[in-house]
Amino acid sequence: MTYLDDLTEVQSSNIAAIGERDGHLIVRFNNGVAYRYPERARTMDEMIAAESMGKFFHQNLAFAKCEKLCSKGCWSPVVDKCGLCQACLDKVNK
Repeated sequence: MTYLDDLTEVQSSNIAAIGERDGHLIVRFNNGVAYRYPERARTMDEMIAAESMGKFFHQNLAFAKCEKLCSKGCWSPVVDKCGLCQACLDKVNK
């Protein structure tokens, strides 16, 4: 199971999908990059209800602590410029 399974697609010019897991908010942007915002799951309902998700994001989350997630969909943070976590990077380099 990947974080991608926990996301719900949304209608936004900048945000493709959002979700929550274990108290964390996950935001995937239209460019495919996803970030995990620790302890911010409570923000998800407010974000969905906002008149503009992009504006809500900018006002409430744009400068919040976050981790860029692996582009393969696993829960690990990115460690290289390719968007992969260490485990996925190791698999590629075998």
